[in-house]
Amino acid sequence: MKYKVITGIMLTLLILGMLTLAFNIQTVKPEPTTIIVPDDYPTIQEAINNANDGDTIDVRAGTYYGVGYVTVNKSVSLVGENPNTTIIDGMGMYVEVNDVTITNFTIRDVIGKLNLPGDGILSFGDNTTITKNIISNCRKGMYIFGGSDNLITENVLTNGGTGIEVSYRNYVVTRNNVVSNNVVINNRYIGIVLVGVQNSYLRNNTLSGNFYGMNVYATGAAGKGMVSQYVHDIDTSNTIDGKPVYYWVNQHNKQVPTDAGWVVIVNSTNITIKNLEMTRSTQGLELQFTNSSTIENVKVSNNDAGIRIGLYCYNNTIIQSTIENNNNGIVLHCFSSGNSLSENNITKNTIGVSLSWASNNKLYHNNFIDNTKQVDIDMPDYPNVWDDGYPSGGNYWSDYSGLDVYSGPYQDVTGSDGIGDTGYVIDAENVDHYPLMEPYGAQHDIGITSVTTSKTIIGQGYSLGVNIRIRNYGVDTENFNITAYANTTVIQIKNVTITTGNSTTIAFTWNTTGVPYGNYTISANVTVVPGETYTTDNNYTDGLVVVTKVGDVNGDGKVDSLDVKKTKAAYSGWVVDPNADVNGDDTINSLDVKVVKQIYSGWI
Repeated sequence: MKYKVITGIMLTLLILGMLTLAFNIQTVKPEPTTIIVPDDYPTIQEAINNANDGDTIDVRAGTYYGVGYVTVNKSVSLVGENPNTTIIDGMGMYVEVNDVTITNFTIRDVIGKLNLPGDGILSFGDNTTITKNIISNCRKGMYIFGGSDNLITENVLTNGGTGIEVSYRNYVVTRNNVVSNNVVINNRYIGIVLVGVQNSYLRNNTLSGNFYGMNVYATGAAGKGMVSQYVHDIDTSNTIDGKPVYYWVNQHNKQVPTDAGWVVIVNSTNITIKNLEMTRSTQGLELQFTNSSTIENVKVSNNDAGIRIGLYCYNNTIIQSTIENNNNGIVLHCFSSGNSLSENNITKNTIGVSLSWASNNKLYHNNFIDNTKQVDIDMPDYPNVWDDGYPSGGNYWSDYSGLDVYSGPYQDVTGSDGIGDTGYVIDAENVDHYPLMEPYGAQHDIGITSVTTSKTIIGQGYSLGVNIRIRNYGVDTENFNITAYANTTVIQIKNVTITTGNSTTIAFTWNTTGVPYGNYTISANVTVVPGETYTTDNNYTDGLVVVTKVGDVNGDGKVDSLDVKKTKAAYSGWVVDPNADVNGDDTINSLDVKVVKQIYSGWI
């Protein structure tokens, strides 16, 4: 019995000793080493395949050719001997892991799948450092796809599609990336873009000659939580074509300086953006989650979107600005409402104004001129207001084909008023009820609204009445000459003075004595007043007038029973035919019938 107890104690002590020894045994990791290409391995890929995490791979100067990507699947440092002479031609870097450094390489002409251009450096990792590289002629120079806490600094990216893109991946939060001191030039699409990421830090990046400069946009279902994807630290040390970037977050009661190269306002109030000229960016000016701010007297051209009023923007004003030659002139985006757009020239854009889930905005006194599509609304049941009521009016639409014969709130009173008689219909919920007949806001603008004649057939030797109606669309009283023509022959010239906003009809008389038989076009012209730029309506042409034999009421060149019949019908009131006033006394009566009968019978 005593022996068994002792044996058990010894066995227990033996097991405890073995366990202690097991816990004291630690895995021995290899010390970091330096691998040299091509001394140790002929290719960069072979060096990576034979490396351990933490190793450094030094690559000597030379040109390393290939197709596709060098796959970086170890946490290593890849160091070129000199960025100008250590060249990777045809291959990019594909980073699959965290804690990688890539420095001092030229990467050029990457050929990706299906022989299409690939990315210079495509990284999925966190804590990646990419520095002092020269990358050219790639689809994207650097594509940070879903990684956080990366450092991209002191690189040159040129002649590619996009210079640098930092993007979310599979809705994993991507944040805290630093992009600094890079030179991004002459890329065919965009210099730097942040897509669905948070808290990026951009400093001292120089962008020039790119088709678009810089862009930031959010992804996912639109909601107020998306504001975090616009919260970045981007200061004026970043420049686009020599102008500083103003990316303001949580600012209030400030005015953007006039030297801006790009402006984005996030989660702010009462910001003034005034007297700027913005060009070649994805958005010339952008507001996100921003209220009660003003964009005034700016010119935005050759951008993807000239002005973007983004998510949850309320009670902002865009006024007296020029928006031209953009893909989208002005964009009103999700849940933005109560914004006012007035007195803007929206010209020659692919889409003049684009609305997406935006409602209860007011757009009036704007000039929509020669846009491929004046307005695009992707949610047609979201109504907006397109006029300022009567008589203030709505917008000018260069493709409006309505007439201006009537006036009044219901456009049912005879006489033009500078407002179209029918509305400009965008969709069932969006109608400009009072479209303007002339561009709004011209300092000087005289226009002819109609030319009418008392008859279309006139007996030679009698007089024809010509009425020319003109309107002063400008803001000053104007004095000018108006000339009436029959073909190219001057009928009369009269001098006219008309006050701002008013219309008047000027009566002319054409005496056809000695005028040969034939067809004549009646037209009118008003002289261009000083400072007038819109002159399309300074000329107006009416239809044909036939000068013929007295008594030829139907204009067929002879006087016969048909002319007697037409005159009797007009005298009896069966038809309205001013041409039946044969003797020119402005009345159709028995004397006209008598004259036609006598001429037909050969008595006179």
